[in-house]
Amino acid sequence: MVKVVIDTNIWISGVIYKQKLAHLIDLWFKRKFISYFSQETFLELQTKLLNFAVKFDKQSEALILLHNVKKKAVFITPQMKLNICEDPDDNKFLEAATEAKADYLVSGDKKLLKIKKVGKTKIISPREFLWLEIFSLGDEIGRTAKMSEKEVLTRVKNLRKKIGGK
Repeated sequence: MVKVVIDTNIWISGVIYKQKLAHLIDLWFKRKFISYFSQETFLELQTKLLNFAVKFDKQSEALILLHNVKKKAVFITPQMKLNICEDPDDNKFLEAATEAKADYLVSGDKKLLKIKKVGKTKIISPREFLWLEIFSLGDEIGRTAKMSEKEVLTRVKNLRKKIGGK
């Protein structure tokens, strides 16, 4: 099963604004990947999500997500402090990903994305993660991780032709 650490901004966007990021959360609910949290990353999610939820009247959605995270996510305790990111507050995600030996750290934060990789963990955008999911077989999201977006679009076009789409 693919191991993933998801940055707080992705969870919040998926719950509050829905759109494509809600699909990423749906994949997690369907257990297509395992999400990892440290106490520190969960505390940030809890605090920020509840603040946004009150502002956008999404308290019930926020509470449902937090309940499920407590129930379904894997909690780890990072043993190593890192000081890699330009924004020191984001190091907690790198620490969680390293401790979890995560395959991916999914973030929209440019400072984290700029790092690209920590240990064996690839740091990718939610869009890249969802592209990987399109071509996954079963639960193996990373099978085509080396495929470029252009190659993905070509494969989508070819698949549409096969099934008689546009």
